[in-house]
Amino acid sequence: MSESRINEALAAFTNWERPWLFEGTVQRFEGLSAPDRQILAQAWSEAIDAEHWRSVELEVGCKAAHEALRKRFPMLSEAALGALVRAASYPWR
Repeated sequence: MSESRINEALAAFTNWERPWLFEGTVQRFEGLSAPDRQILAQAWSEAIDAEHWRSVELEVGCKAAHEALRKRFPMLSEAALGALVRAASYPWR
């Protein structure tokens, strides 16, 4: 597992006008190993977990998802966590 490549893949996404491309774009990031992709899939699953998005307030959902991701994936950078939460928040809207 390459923590730096995982963080780089998550933070590199910039196509926020098309957030539905986030997961696929990150998974196809060059240089990721199969275990890296598995961790990314697990992190994405955690980010979009409905339990985090039950509140009617977006900020509450973002905070819940961020905290859960930080706890489960302590190797992720703040930029990586932020990208996951941002992408996960779009379906909530």
